[in-house]
Amino acid sequence: MRRSTLRPRRARWIQRMKAVLLILSVCVLCSKAIVHTYRHFNPTPPIIGP
Repeated sequence: MRRSTLRPRRARWIQRMKAVLLILSVCVLCSKAIVHTYRHFNPTPPIIGP
């Protein structure tokens, strides 16, 4: 394989990985926000010990 044909393929792969990482990071942030909001409006009951 020539070097000129390898470069665009690698550039496309890097671009795709950047997009995947961006989507995953947005999903993580959204899920944390959902959990935080749920816990804010539905606090856990206090634990009453002996």
